[in-house]
Amino acid sequence: MDYITLKNIKIFARHGCLPEESILGTDFVITVKMGLDLSKAGKSGKIEDSVNYAEVYALIEREMQQSEKILEAVAHRISEKIMDTFPLVQELEFHLAKQNPPLPGEVEQSVISLYRKRNG
Repeated sequence: MDYITLKNIKIFARHGCLPEESILGTDFVITVKMGLDLSKAGKSGKIEDSVNYAEVYALIEREMQQSEKILEAVAHRISEKIMDTFPLVQELEFHLAKQNPPLPGEVEQSVISLYRKRNG
């Protein structure tokens, strides 16, 4: 399996259970690792034989602006959209980190990690 990874995408958004989170927002860091066969793209040199990661980035940026109460819902929605939009992607690792989550102690990030794989 070959991989395309977009690492540490930084996006400001408004997700969270607390009312102030939907008003103030915070910074999120996303890493997405897409497993696919890159041999055809390697031989042809054509983007059509790969996944255009500028389009993946645009999808993530757009979807991050749709507020959710819990990060699990955000990560699930984005992961499913990537798999639906890019049929060459056979497996996906998606990590969504909220910077400085509102907890009583000092916590750098809260992270949701999902793994998806096509059947067959």
